Amino acid sequence: MDTEDLKPRSDCTLKILPEDRQDDIAQYARDHSNKETATWLNESGIETSASAVQRFLSWHRLRQHIACSEAAIRELLSELAKDDPSLTAERLHQIGNIFFAGMALEQQDPAAWYMAQKIALRRAQLQLETQKHLDSLKARKEAIERELETARESGGLTPETVKKIEKELNLC
Repeated sequence: MDTEDLKPRSDCTLKILPEDRQDDIAQYARDHSNKETATWLNESGIETSASAVQRFLSWHRLRQHIACSEAAIRELLSELAKDDPSLTAERLHQIGNIFFAGMALEQQDPAAWYMAQKIALRRAQLQLETQKHLDSLKARKEAIERELETARESGGLTPETVKKIEKELNLC
């Protein structure tokens, strides 16, 4: 999962606290208002505001939700792989994306749906870039083979030199 959207900025005081402290804040906030939580934090030496607490709690809940969803998806994919060993890693990944996006839509969670789509798009971009690179390598190899064949036919290279070139380029 691409967690760039969830990675806190260094100036986000609450988001860079240790995870157990973040959990304590979220727990306290369940029974208190954002303003009361901000006051409690200020009294403990963490300077913040009610609006910062609200943003932190939204971010924290989203992280918790994604972690739970990720665990459910991993379990689902594990079961699918056991039931049908012929499933490819690519197909399992697609099923995971569909499941996660479906959960986000069902729970009317646009942020989670957006992240699922962003991850799928980035994966597709990486696959395209990889395929372009492989195609480029293939075209280069074919061009070298054509040049080698031309040189072979014109007698410009000795058979020993040709074999040496083929061996170095792994063409034989």
